[in-house]
Amino acid sequence: MALACAMGAIFGLAMSPTDIAGFHAECMAKKQSLKLKNPGAAKREIHPNLQPLEIDSTAIAAIADSIVFAGFDHPATSRKETFLVTNNSPLTLINPKVRITYTDLDDRMLHAREEELKLEIPPGETRQAVITAFDPQSTLYYYKSKAPRNGGQPFKVSIILLSASTRRR
Repeated sequence: MALACAMGAIFGLAMSPTDIAGFHAECMAKKQSLKLKNPGAAKREIHPNLQPLEIDSTAIAAIADSIVFAGFDHPATSRKETFLVTNNSPLTLINPKVRITYTDLDDRMLHAREEELKLEIPPGETRQAVITAFDPQSTLYYYKSKAPRNGGQPFKVSIILLSASTRRR
């Protein structure tokens, strides 16, 4: 009967209130029988010193001055943007999320985006981030990169750290 009720509910067939109530009760009974007897047993055990810790905005503010973004490059003909991320904090930085703001030379915003960098940066080390360019038409170029022969509009960037997972070395 449950299958018939389910088919009726799915395909809009006429069902009596008694059929609907019976179907609901049967579904609830099956749902109860599927609950885990020990929900904690399904979790993986990870050593506390190795477990990444998501840090909040207060902690980000504390270490943000320790994270340096430099060496940004995006020639007009490239479909990639690259920059260096240096971690001067005492924590390993894992998958930092950054906000990149693109402005013209008069500081008018052209674009802004958030990007999660697939990087793990130990304390005191630098890694290169490579991301897809925000300008798919390749008409813009970073003002410190080589200017294209056929013109184009220069832009500047600012990068700030929004969030990251961390762990002690």
